[in-house]
Amino acid sequence: MSFEGVLRFGRYAFPPNELGYCGPDDHDALLGYVVSNRADKGMVELGRRFEGAYPYLKLIAESNGYADPFDGRVVEAYWIGNSLLQGVDPSAFRNSLQERFRSRMRPDAMRWLAAKPGGGATPHHNFH
Repeated sequence: MSFEGVLRFGRYAFPPNELGYCGPDDHDALLGYVVSNRADKGMVELGRRFEGAYPYLKLIAESNGYADPFDGRVVEAYWIGNSLLQGVDPSAFRNSLQERFRSRMRPDAMRWLAAKPGGGATPHHNFH
């Protein structure tokens, strides 16, 4: 597990998390990790509770042969973008979206969303 990568994740995730846009409500814990520049298994668990971001990190990692979703390159791909996004097959991205959102969306809205990967969308922060 990359503690450097999970810290990078925390640095990017804190601003939208503090505003209530994503992740768990534990803003103070996330800030504590980032400010102290230290990470442990607690930080990893906190990162895994980001229901929007973490599945994308897993998808990017698995698609590119990375074992660690918090590897620094995977985190960078999700938040900033890099070549790892091109390693995600559009059908794998579509399947991920369908698994996660089908039960929460109307069928017509799900069809619209599921078509996005085929049109070039990637599992990047600005997509979500």
